[in-house]
Amino acid sequence: MGVWGVNDFDEAAEMPYVLDLVRLATSIQLAPRSAVDDEDAASTLLKGYHEGLKYPRPALLFENRTWLRPYAEPDDGEAEEFWDDIEKYRKPRPRPREVEKVLEASLPKDATDIRLCQIFKKGGGSLGRPRYAVIAKWREGLVVREAKALVPSAWTWAHDATTSKKSNFLKSANGRYRSPDPFLTVHKKFIFRRISADSKKIELGKSAGKKLHLKLLHAMAFDVASIHAASPAGRQAIEADLRKRPRGWLQAAATVANGKVRRDYRQWRG
Repeated sequence: MGVWGVNDFDEAAEMPYVLDLVRLATSIQLAPRSAVDDEDAASTLLKGYHEGLKYPRPALLFENRTWLRPYAEPDDGEAEEFWDDIEKYRKPRPRPREVEKVLEASLPKDATDIRLCQIFKKGGGSLGRPRYAVIAKWREGLVVREAKALVPSAWTWAHDATTSKKSNFLKSANGRYRSPDPFLTVHKKFIFRRISADSKKIELGKSAGKKLHLKLLHAMAFDVASIHAASPAGRQAIEADLRKRPRGWLQAAATVANGKVRRDYRQWRG
């Protein structure tokens, strides 16, 4: 079964729902050479979000989101590149024994040629975090399990630095309207999951037109709403709040956030 949607809940926290929408709209404004203008993007996101609240569900590539499947399937050579990268992973020093035990326990019982490796570079958002993988052979094929350090949300740090709150990672990833990975778990502040060659980000490319971009934005907002809709009380409160908001509020909020991001970047560059 193919699944599309949000797949990284590492720093999930309970916060005002509008932040997810504003961040999404802001990222579109910041995207270079976008095929969609800011007003159309904001209105499409709100439409998708309203529909996701009303009819929440996971995006299944072989059932209800079949139009996404061609864009989510690996391109020629991507699978080979994935396994080539896996072969370059090297033994970690020092060896994290407890992490190793959990990784090995997640493998099929008759797996062979098991080796523990450290991942030094994979995904810009997780650089600097300890990441490990166990690789093994199982019935003529390779299987990989990954362990990545779980970092608390900056939201918690900024609003309640004196309290160590429990992570919302599993709660969000396994929500009512998700199609979760059955291998996904958290142990001793590490996320354990399977990784494979058929997982990829959708890249539309320069040739994709406005219509396709808007369709994808609608699906993204729908997926965000499906995550938020897991809480019945929260869903009702969100719907009530949305009805009060003035026309154009999302585009205006994203424009303000856009300016602040660019200002922070200029200051960082010095």
